[in-house]
Amino acid sequence: MRPSGALALLIAMAVVAAANAFGGEAAAQMPDPAVVVTSSDTSMPPRWPRRPLAGTAMEAAGVLRIRDRAGLDGTGATVCIVDSGVDIGHRDFRDAEGRTRVSWLFDFTDMPRGNHPELEARFGAAIHRGDELDADLYPPRDYNGHGTAVASIAVGDDAATGETAPGPNAGAAPGAALIVVKLPMIGGIGFEDASIIAGVTACFAVGDPSRTVAVVSLGGHDGRHDGTEPLDVALDALAATGARIVVSAGNDGDLPIHASATLGRRATAPLSLFVPAPEPPAQDRYVTVSITGEAGTRVTVHAPDGTSVGPVTFGERAEERGHDSLLVIDGSVAASARAGRIYALIGSAYGRPFGGDYRIEVEARGRFDAWIVDDSLGAVVLGPRFTGAFLAPGGNVTIPGTARGVITVGASIGRTMLSTDVSVISIDGEVNEVATYSATGPAPGAAPKPDLVAPAALVLAALTSNLSGDDTNNIVGGSAQILMRYRVGLDRIAVTGTSFAAPLVAGVVALGLGAGTEAAIDEVDLDRLRFTSRPLGDAPWEGSAGFGVIDAVAFIEGRAVAPEDGFRVDLRATAPIDSGSPRLFLAGRATHEGAPFDGVIELFLEGEQVGSVASSEGLVAGPITAPITAPGESVTLEARIDGETRGTVVVRARIDEARERTPPAAGGGGGCATSGPPRALPLWLFAVWFAGRSIRRRH
Repeated sequence: MRPSGALALLIAMAVVAAANAFGGEAAAQMPDPAVVVTSSDTSMPPRWPRRPLAGTAMEAAGVLRIRDRAGLDGTGATVCIVDSGVDIGHRDFRDAEGRTRVSWLFDFTDMPRGNHPELEARFGAAIHRGDELDADLYPPRDYNGHGTAVASIAVGDDAATGETAPGPNAGAAPGAALIVVKLPMIGGIGFEDASIIAGVTACFAVGDPSRTVAVVSLGGHDGRHDGTEPLDVALDALAATGARIVVSAGNDGDLPIHASATLGRRATAPLSLFVPAPEPPAQDRYVTVSITGEAGTRVTVHAPDGTSVGPVTFGERAEERGHDSLLVIDGSVAASARAGRIYALIGSAYGRPFGGDYRIEVEARGRFDAWIVDDSLGAVVLGPRFTGAFLAPGGNVTIPGTARGVITVGASIGRTMLSTDVSVISIDGEVNEVATYSATGPAPGAAPKPDLVAPAALVLAALTSNLSGDDTNNIVGGSAQILMRYRVGLDRIAVTGTSFAAPLVAGVVALGLGAGTEAAIDEVDLDRLRFTSRPLGDAPWEGSAGFGVIDAVAFIEGRAVAPEDGFRVDLRATAPIDSGSPRLFLAGRATHEGAPFDGVIELFLEGEQVGSVASSEGLVAGPITAPITAPGESVTLEARIDGETRGTVVVRARIDEARERTPPAAGGGGGCATSGPPRALPLWLFAVWFAGRSIRRRH
């Protein structure tokens, strides 16, 4: 899928140039250009492909209780899965008569067939209605398995042909209809932003969009994380029309893949990047870092073998090969007069090991961010990681979970142990805690993401019968050992990751949109999810859990989880206030006798009003500017309604240390003292992380 336009990620092309310069031996040192060329739609800026992110979960979320209590199953609602496709022959997606429960299937991997000319002309894809799928001898298949697992958690019924009652491993809304959007996977690793936008748009182009909820269980880190990426903006535009979109938050909660600083004057920040030695060494091993910054940002890379390349700014590129390392810096993609992006690629020279301590020097003024967006290091225990002073922990929700108008879902733990066909598997953590791998917020600018969490650890999901066994990017990493260890019966597999939290939440939304509920359609909105979630601590919002864990009973009944008499305002500043720009973001709840409060909350500091925030449907999520300018200062704001104090919020100030210090002089790379979840080497652990490492783009 090579685009015809010059908007291509030129890192891959740099390898070709390097090959020409060094005798042609570098031709296989990068992924196929089709992998890194990111958009066949030349109106979209190129980005690294977005990867998919991977009965007790339903119980922990309150789904079983509300289904039993109210007799709900999602009938009349529709869930749309934007992913790798679905195994439509799986019993989870067949009704009692054996017919498919898929109402529409958009296959963006196939050309239009002429069955639905208007829709096909609009989307440029093969489009199948449910009855056409039943008649098709060769329907679209899901060779990856991710989409099948996601769909089953949302709407699977775990019932064999002839059975009407949902089985014990049914999804959240087993009576809901299913729309499937199958996207092409670029190089097998992820999806283009343009395809994702087209796919989510297709979800609301058929059926009743007012009763449809879309699931986007994928993400990546290439781009700005402040909600301004074209993918974010496109999903926000759909959400503004009333579209309900649920997105997974990402699985990099405890991984050191982000470095950042805000420099008050032009200076050079030396980032320490440790790259483990690839196993086995090969010419196609590499690590890619995406650096965003303001105009004038320049990047230089130094390798442990003494090789250096740069500085390179927007609109430029350079490469250099040393004894062990091949270094490529490309700033020619997506540059503008105001800001842009520079890619640094570290690869192997002549197939030699190239691990060690690398130094990436970022010369900039203002804020810059560096993200490890991809690697192909093979079976290493710990992946590439930033170390040292500029490591930026947290704030690693993946794009498009950073979009403001979507519901972004992290993962909590519903079970810690599960017996499969051949073993007992377990994960670290406690039930009802946030999973350590779940992405944390807030997003840059202090936006309160994630919105909530849902159980997504060792969830039993449907296993596609079309699994491509030797595809290392599939749901089991192409490993027969992982498949055997995590398989349960003939058609189930245990999955873990935020990819599988999002469909559970979407299924709960479908219960609210289906027949038998008392709420009006326009009342079943995404703010209702936030308001009715159950806090996992004392704070009304926190970076790991958002507003709390989903509570299906409270969501359907439309009430606060812990109603109280009178007014109650419970607010939190999502991040310390930056004294250089005294603007803070508040998030929380406001209730009146347990019901959502709609109105204005005035904020007072020592008797003087300093601002106000609006509470809409019981939720507060907005910025104010407060007079806090001294580093280390902390103040308490009073939250008043109708002149009466209803709550308080403590706000602390923060100076970005990187902004105020003089960055150290260029020197050796940082150490490798860090910790994180095991990567691919122990095959039995890989399945826990198969949803991808936000090192982009996961699938």
